[in-house]
Amino acid sequence: MTTEQMQKYDDLVIDMIRDELARARKKFSTNKHQLVALGEEVGELNNAFLETEYSNAPASNVVAEAVQVAAMAIRAAVEGDHEFEYTCPLAD
Repeated sequence: MTTEQMQKYDDLVIDMIRDELARARKKFSTNKHQLVALGEEVGELNNAFLETEYSNAPASNVVAEAVQVAAMAIRAAVEGDHEFEYTCPLAD
């Protein structure tokens, strides 16, 4: 894959992550259980890779799960988790 192709795919995936962030924040408006949700999404990403490799599942499942992992990681970085005293250090 060329650098130009990777940049094109990066841009598409980043747009998908932004969409997923908006959807997730609308559906789950609090930061309750953020870390649990992130761990669950990582597990689903692992499964998507395994199913793509061994069960001929579509590679698009990997992309979808990776987008959800990224969105949850961003939420954890920005919003924290209700179980921990945390303020995003970027917030001024």
